Amino acid sequence: MILHVIHDRDRQACGTTLALIAQAVRDTPGPHLLLVLGGSALAHAARNAGIPAVERVGVPFGHPLLAPTAVHRLMHPRPEPEEVHCWSVKALSTAAVFRPGTPRVFHLTQQPDAVMCRRLQRLMLHAGYDAYALTDRQRRALVDAELPAGRVYVDDVELDVDAIASSGRSAGQRNAYGSSDDADFTVALLSEPAWSAATYPPAIAASIMQEVTGVETRLVVHPKQAGRADMQAMLDSVGRPSLLIQEERLDRPWEVLASADAVLLDAGAGPLAVRTALHAGVPIIAPDVPALRELLGDAEQSAEHRITWAVDTRARNLAHAMTTVAREHVEAVAV
Repeated sequence: MILHVIHDRDRQACGTTLALIAQAVRDTPGPHLLLVLGGSALAHAARNAGIPAVERVGVPFGHPLLAPTAVHRLMHPRPEPEEVHCWSVKALSTAAVFRPGTPRVFHLTQQPDAVMCRRLQRLMLHAGYDAYALTDRQRRALVDAELPAGRVYVDDVELDVDAIASSGRSAGQRNAYGSSDDADFTVALLSEPAWSAATYPPAIAASIMQEVTGVETRLVVHPKQAGRADMQAMLDSVGRPSLLIQEERLDRPWEVLASADAVLLDAGAGPLAVRTALHAGVPIIAPDVPALRELLGDAEQSAEHRITWAVDTRARNLAHAMTTVAREHVEAVAV
């Protein structure tokens, strides 16, 4: 049996990570089991993502250090796993309940911060973990944090997002977000997880929407997006409440991106979010930051993709880039 473990209070506990686990289950022979540490919502989302065997383990007070005891009770009647794959940092200590020789792998789907690197360093040295990153940039961050280079690898996995093509709207179809006017412009705000777009706090996001000129533009955000209520209040105060649309499916972006007119990437968007945006085939608006330049570098040279860079993350420059793409959209549908 191959065991996968994820904690529901971790940054990596999002739809794209669940899609990767589901893909690993399909592609790797043998029985698989996903243990969800924490609440039932993530377990339900995992089953909806196509993972057939899912067990939820209640974690006292949500504290990861208390998880191994609960996992041991659940796993006691089952055979020892052949491999343990951890998909979130807070699940790493769980592997301590299995025999020392069991191969342990940590899958990195987000750009690591200092706290994550310190914890990984301790566990990789003492618990025998190997780490698999999605990009060279993620691997460099781990190696620069003095994790053993010989145990950090790049797993250049491609997320299967073929469903994106069928989620788009055909010409003349009603806009998926409620407007039938092709002169309107709908932009999906994409980060990873979907609610963590730190580049666009309420004041910045509200200013962007108000400064886009000449085209009625709506921003689609996840309901859990930090500062969403404040963002809505700012737009309400200027009589523009309809400029903000809530979309829970942004956590599964391949279901919705092709139904938008463009994607606005957060500066912290990870490789899975970027790949999904590229596969959707809609114009991409991105702040000009090194991480996104690296992730979008090859695509920028391709005629298949339309990428518009904002000079930086300031509202005025982002609004200028969005205005350019919005006007191009209106001109295209008018032809």
